[in-house]
Amino acid sequence: MYTPESLLDHVAAIHKCKTGVALAELLRVQPPVISKIRHHTLDIGATLMITIHELPAMELMPFKDMRAMIGEKLA
Repeated sequence: MYTPESLLDHVAAIHKCKTGVALAELLRVQPPVISKIRHHTLDIGATLMITIHELPAMELMPFKDMRAMIGEKLA
């Protein structure tokens, strides 16, 4: 099951982002992007995955683990 909000929640918890706006600022996207991802109207794209991976404390998490966290099927 595709659950991108689990990755967003994980990043928000690690970086102590209390609101979607704070998370959007951290990820350098507009706040509606976070909302659309949470409501499954927009997928987490490659650029956002790279941005998340480049954050402090996230660079040690392999991409395959990030993909598994959102429920993406691994080939």
